[in-house]
Amino acid sequence: METAEPASRPEPVPTILQWSLGATAVYVTGSFNHWGERIPLRRSGSDYVVCLNLLPGTYQYKFIVDNEWRYAPD
Repeated sequence: METAEPASRPEPVPTILQWSLGATAVYVTGSFNHWGERIPLRRSGSDYVVCLNLLPGTYQYKFIVDNEWRYAPD
């Protein structure tokens, strides 16, 4: 009797998002969380960064910088 192998599930990938254009407070939200939660970025030198564990795929996201929706030009 053969046993079926369990279906492999994709592993989350550590993904760094960075805001480098100055701010007082920076958050990010996107299709990875159905635009439902503002995730804070932490200051690192003059930048703001966050590391999210995301499943492989393509996502849309925007930053909320000092209460304004922004996108990084790069």
